[in-house]
Amino acid sequence: MRRTRSIAAFAGILCLATLAGASAASAQQWQVDAKYCFGDTQAPGQAYRTTCKDHDQFDSILACEKAAGDENAAERVRMAGRDDVNTYMMGFGPVDGCQ
Repeated sequence: MRRTRSIAAFAGILCLATLAGASAASAQQWQVDAKYCFGDTQAPGQAYRTTCKDHDQFDSILACEKAAGDENAAERVRMAGRDDVNTYMMGFGPVDGCQ
């Protein structure tokens, strides 16, 4: 009986550790997605720079991901949230004409 409890407890800890790792990886992936938009020179990057003239970074990144056709990236950005995305993007410095 004691061994069964130990195995169950270990399995629970392993599950939580796996979920925490997946969450951290996802948080990093939205940052990669946002950075891509900042530096892109094709249509997605143009959508980002056009949108940022009268919208915040969050909406601009979503416009970029829409233009790229990457709904998974857009969802990761949405999950990160407006405040985190705007704060993260401030670290790249100003883009001419953007908010």
